[in-house]
Amino acid sequence: YILFSNNIGLLYNFTRVSMIKYILLAYLCSPVAGKCLPVIPPIKEFSNFKSCAIYGYHFAGLYLNKINSPDVNNYKMYVSFFCNQSKAT
Repeated sequence: YILFSNNIGLLYNFTRVSMIKYILLAYLCSPVAGKCLPVIPPIKEFSNFKSCAIYGYHFAGLYLNKINSPDVNNYKMYVSFFCNQSKAT
């Protein structure tokens, strides 16, 4: 619960609402190398799971396209991602 006034004396009353947000976390993986390394997608909050997941597939395709095809093919690279739920206020 927040109460404040502006410079002309009007009072405002807001109830703080917490909303669920999602953040994309991604990893570049190689079964040949036997490990996954974190990659940093653009920091962006999503208001729902679906928009985060769709963006994750888009990001994964763009990220793989930036890597040399022979490296992707030889190391069987792929991008793994998930949408982490966080509570925003």
